[in-house]
Order: sequence, then structure tokens, then C-alpha cells
Amino acid sequence: MILDFTEFRRVVENHLNANYSTTAIQYENTGLDKEGLTEWVAVFDKPTFAESTGMGETSALTGGVLILPIFTPVGTGTERSRQIAEALAAVLGDTDLGGVSLGTPELHGAPKNESWYQQNLQVPYVAVMGQDSLC
Repeated sequence: MILDFTEFRRVVENHLNANYSTTAIQYENTGLDKEGLTEWVAVFDKPTFAESTGMGETSALTGGVLILPIFTPVGTGTERSRQIAEALAAVLGDTDLGGVSLGTPELHGAPKNESWYQQNLQVPYVAVMGQDSLC
């Protein structure tokens, strides 16, 4: 399946919305009222490469990383953020979303923040993006 940028975002967001309800989710460039929240997750897409699928084609094999910052209260330890990471990894890890293939998630620390403790779940992906003249 060949996706465009809008379809890629829709596929990822629809999958998360249908399969994850542990915390509120803030998608890239959207608002989230954090008033009263004790934990939440953000979602960012960082494309890292694109390779042509063939001579004269208008599609490319595109890869990147979904970055999911996980925010929990400062001073409460790491157990809760790790539980959230496990829930997200179960939904996203090693999964084919019909055009988007997700790899094995990795959990990384993040710079210190005064208001929130943050860890970043990173999920590599590949997808064929662009337009195919045969479709």
C-alpha cells in the first residue's frame, strides 16, 4: 500500500486511538489541555530516510522514528512511566498497520524538566510513501 503524508498520520493515529487508552495523547501540532492531568503521552514523527522504489517511480521507501515522550509527575519514580511505555510498546511494537511497518520499541531517558519526568519511547518504522502511477 502506498501512503501519502496525511494517510501515514491517519493510520498511526487511528491505530493508537483504537488500541491505547491508558493516558491522554497529544498528537503533533495539536492542543492538549494538561490542566488536571497527572500523566500524558505526545506523538512525533521524525522521518530519517527516503529511497526511490525504482526508476521513474513516484514513490519512495521512507523510514523514520515515531517518538513518544511519556510525561509523569517529577519525584514519583520511574515505575509509572515504564508501565505506560510497556502499554504503548504492546500496541506499537513489531506491528504492520497496512502500509506502515513498525519495529521494536526502545525506551530512552530525556532531558530534565522542572514540571514533568520524561522518558521517550522510540519506534522505528518503514512505509512506502508517494504516488504510484499504477494505482
